[in-house]
Amino acid sequence: MGLNHVVFNADYREFFEIDDPQRMKFDEIQDVFGSSDNIMFLLVPTSQNVFTEEVFTAIHQLTERAWQIPHSYRVDSLTNYQYSWSVGDDLMVEDLLLDIDNLSFERLAWAKKAALSEPGLMGRLLNNEASVTAVNVLVNVRGKPASAEHNAVQYAYALSEELRREYPQVDVYLLGEVMANATFNELYVQDTTTLLPLMVLLILLLAMFALKSAVASIHILVVVIVSVTASIGLIGWLGGALTSPSSAAPIIIVTLAIADCVHLLTHYLRFRQEGMLNEDAIAKSVDRNAKAIFYTSLTTIIGFLSLNASDSPPFRNLGNFVALGVMMAFLFSVLLLPLLLIFFPCSPRGNLIQITWKAWIDMCHRNARSIVALTVMILLGSVYGLKENDFNDDWIAYFDESVSFRQAVDISEQHLSGTTTLEYVLTSQTRVTDPVYLRDVESFTQYLYSLPQTRHVFTFTDVLKRLNRNMNGDDPAEYLIPKNRELAAQYLLLYEMSLPFGLDVTNQINLDKTAMRIMVTFKNLSSTQLISLENEIAMHLNKVDSFDFFVTSPSSMFAHLSHNNIRSMLIGTVLAMILIAFVLMFALKSVKLGALSVIPNVLPAFVAFGVWGLWVSEINLGLSIVASITMGIVVDDTVHFLTHYQYAREAGNCNRVDALVRTLEESGHAIVLTTFILMMGFLVLASSDFIINANLGLLTAITLALALIGDLLVLPAILLLPKKRNTNATNLAT
Repeated sequence: MGLNHVVFNADYREFFEIDDPQRMKFDEIQDVFGSSDNIMFLLVPTSQNVFTEEVFTAIHQLTERAWQIPHSYRVDSLTNYQYSWSVGDDLMVEDLLLDIDNLSFERLAWAKKAALSEPGLMGRLLNNEASVTAVNVLVNVRGKPASAEHNAVQYAYALSEELRREYPQVDVYLLGEVMANATFNELYVQDTTTLLPLMVLLILLLAMFALKSAVASIHILVVVIVSVTASIGLIGWLGGALTSPSSAAPIIIVTLAIADCVHLLTHYLRFRQEGMLNEDAIAKSVDRNAKAIFYTSLTTIIGFLSLNASDSPPFRNLGNFVALGVMMAFLFSVLLLPLLLIFFPCSPRGNLIQITWKAWIDMCHRNARSIVALTVMILLGSVYGLKENDFNDDWIAYFDESVSFRQAVDISEQHLSGTTTLEYVLTSQTRVTDPVYLRDVESFTQYLYSLPQTRHVFTFTDVLKRLNRNMNGDDPAEYLIPKNRELAAQYLLLYEMSLPFGLDVTNQINLDKTAMRIMVTFKNLSSTQLISLENEIAMHLNKVDSFDFFVTSPSSMFAHLSHNNIRSMLIGTVLAMILIAFVLMFALKSVKLGALSVIPNVLPAFVAFGVWGLWVSEINLGLSIVASITMGIVVDDTVHFLTHYQYAREAGNCNRVDALVRTLEESGHAIVLTTFILMMGFLVLASSDFIINANLGLLTAITLALALIGDLLVLPAILLLPKKRNTNATNLAT
């Protein structure tokens, strides 16, 4: 029943706390100037010419129909752009092309000339070559049920299909914040309906091959289904909502649940192969593994709970959801799986895959110093790769290039103004019609255009300069800020009175005429670059006395979140590492072994991020959590290794070499198999079109591979290091 209460929320605002300073500023802008959530139709004529009769008719038809999109409250396009001119002392304001049925060559040529001279259009709704245009639809779905946004999106999809059928000479693309949210949701459904079943199938086939038992694979499937269903059901009962990052939780839970089962089944099947009775094999397998599985589950839970250090709620939810799933997987692995084996026993068809470990441990023994030295060298070399990582977060890059939304954004980035934005609210000490204020705003606009990163500035001062020119006989020399407050107020009033319903200036000027919104678009910038630029602009604005200001935007929000999250997750990872070390010291009843266990688990993440720096050189918001979650996962094999090693030393009263051989003979097969299963699970996740999940899966898989090397090579070498420089070979093994 709890599954019925699970909802998916794709709103990008969910990445931020309600009281996050950046989100609060953004919400304030939305309250004052209206929602900036939009659906943008990008029109690319095959003729590469917007100003033709066919294309302009298509723009007009789309503009008219777009008003019918549910919850839309404003539509801006070339055809309804409010162009102004003067007739004597009268100000005329009309659509750029009012008579859509009379689109002569001369009329279109005039419209093209007029449009190319309008700063409010160029780089925003029309590119410089007049080969690409856009129709921007603002919608207000804040505070409304999820169905409101869904209905708007479905109408937009249907409208775009209609336009493609009616005007095949025009390519139509959809983008905007609303479409981004919709794409998040679509990718979640895609991952859930394709990747999850694929991963389960792949892992079950792998388990069947390794365990030589179809019945054992069916038992694994039952435990996995029950664990995931119980976990997601509890999330629903607790009122939790899945978001884009936390949507990876079911896939991760599946992977970890399978790993628990494999450890139990590997020992169970080996004992059965040795001739044990079914119940005895079950009991001995549980006895040998229950403690290790408990502590591996506990350390994994600690690793994922460390995500609560994140500044972003979806990542905290991911950690909490997976931690809950790990607990469910542990309970069902040690309780349900033995019951299944009692009622439905199984045995391998043929011999289990065996690995000869004696020669491997002898090699580690002979080369212990060299292996440790090489590990240190690799670790030092990873420092260079780590320095190559750029902490960048571009939410558009969360989508794979094959995703239609991403393709639309890339086309817009290439031809129009792009997606990296800042929104400035400039509050006047008096009124926005104050000439001093207007001149400072205009000066600020010119300053923004002087920056090499700037692509477009959307400011109402451009309209006021046009109105001043209109009211001075359309003299180009009068394209200036009005000379006094009275003129500015008069022009603004005349303009407002001439505007049709739905196309007023409230998206740029607040109702009491005390503040103006300036929207700036830049070329694609990293989070660090954007924050640096934001600070540079702030230093410039702090010198202006005529207005106060604040700045925000989705780009700025993600940049600050990414910057802060790196620091928060570093603290969370260190705390998790310390806590895991103490847990292992307690579990192993050895300070030495507990401290030693940290080494092969810290190094993989360190080296993995070094490799990532040399290969990709970019860590985004999603990757900032990898160190924390892998800390809890990779320690699992170390716990199983050291638990069996300790058992071998105590029960067998044998030397280090023999104890290591016995350890790997008992647990090595399961360690290799579970690591491979985990890698396959996360590599399936790496195929997601949602880049946060894809990179998370890929980097985690790399870390798991390195951790396996650490457990099977580095850890034995450390345990076999000579205690004294001159100790002979016999003593070395004791």
